[in-house]
Amino acid sequence: MTQLSKLTIKVYVNSNRIERVKNSKDEDEKFEVMFNPEDYNITYITHYNDTVGIGEGAKELQYRGNPSGQLRLKLLLDAPYRPQKTATSGKPTTVKDRIEHLKAIAVTENPDTKEPNYLTISWGDLNYNCRLTNLTINYTLFNGEGHVLHAELDCVFTEDKYAPIKTGVTSAYQDLTDTSIENPQEMQKLHQLSSVSNNMNIDIETIAKRNDLNSIRYVIKEGTNIIIP
Repeated sequence: MTQLSKLTIKVYVNSNRIERVKNSKDEDEKFEVMFNPEDYNITYITHYNDTVGIGEGAKELQYRGNPSGQLRLKLLLDAPYRPQKTATSGKPTTVKDRIEHLKAIAVTENPDTKEPNYLTISWGDLNYNCRLTNLTINYTLFNGEGHVLHAELDCVFTEDKYAPIKTGVTSAYQDLTDTSIENPQEMQKLHQLSSVSNNMNIDIETIAKRNDLNSIRYVIKEGTNIIIP
């Protein structure tokens, strides 16, 4: 018999995926569910402009862009044979509780950011940065009192294309705009970020804004993830 493994959804405050959302116990928020699908699918689309006028022949396809990919999967939730009690209420966790938990972390607005959270889904080889864009809940089994015992969640997660990259900065703390650095090796590593942004025609101010930084005079810590939009 194939052993089930857990699919994990980690929850982040913003798209750089550095700061985790915390739960009521001040622990990193996450959603876990046993997962052993027959399949899951990821769809990628490329848009071309292929409009042809009246009386015109076929035209060369003109590339227009690539929208974000979409991951579609089905999550199954069952009432446990021996229910686990929640840490807050002390009552058994129900299927309804699990659904409300998923909605809270992936659908409902985060009160601090005024938008739904950023997610990373992990299972086996799958490691997918995304946001939940469609959730259909099918309730398929009930007890005699009408409480849900089984539910199937058809989920569509849309890829977050602004995945973080490493800056390559190895000094402890340095300022992006500092030109008085004494160590030439540190200066060269700082210039790697500037050269990447220049090659992509993106200025440092845009990078600062995309990473929710207050200004371009931002000190980079070793191992910091910076998004190049």
